[in-house]
Amino acid sequence: LFASEFYTHLIINRSPLRELVVYHAIKNHLKESQVETIIYPYEDKSLEHAILKAVGSSINKPKTIGLAHACHSTAYLCYLREANSPQPDLIATTGEKAQDWLYQRACIPQKKMVTWGSKRYHSIIKKVDRSTSNQLRILLLIGIYYEISMFTNFLKQAPNVLGGCQLWVRKKPHSWQTEQNETIASLQKDHTVNYRDDGASLQEQFEWC
Repeated sequence: LFASEFYTHLIINRSPLRELVVYHAIKNHLKESQVETIIYPYEDKSLEHAILKAVGSSINKPKTIGLAHACHSTAYLCYLREANSPQPDLIATTGEKAQDWLYQRACIPQKKMVTWGSKRYHSIIKKVDRSTSNQLRILLLIGIYYEISMFTNFLKQAPNVLGGCQLWVRKKPHSWQTEQNETIASLQKDHTVNYRDDGASLQEQFEWC
């Protein structure tokens, strides 16, 4: 049991073994296929470097495209990399703002980027006119799970800062549910705040706040 747990948690899912696994898996697959293009989420991580190394060592060199995030936080400062970091042939972005960030902050040449757009939100969020209220309404948009932890830690330093306010937390829906829910439980327990985290469309949440 110890050996199994040790292998599972401290070896197989750790660098550099997982990168070696990905490298050999991609390399072997390219030998047996006629893949022309590889598209993967772009974060400039070591796993991506393993993919690019495998492509570079193959006879059939497919085109590589990294699909970049629509927006970036401090979690993506890893983009400020060394110049010799392996890169895909193209980096696809969701729009001009995302491309500007990659160009200005990450120093990625514009000729290596192409705008693909995004089908996730394909309608414009309309401006909402509503009557003013004495009670401030705050909409907190969570991009990465630890952002709600940072917010809660901030409240510990200033516990009364949200007195009389309404808070609506829009959780990241696709991952980190356990981590977010644990922090939210702490927020509800330790702080007196008019709080909600029920689901709704972004348009409805903007109209609320």
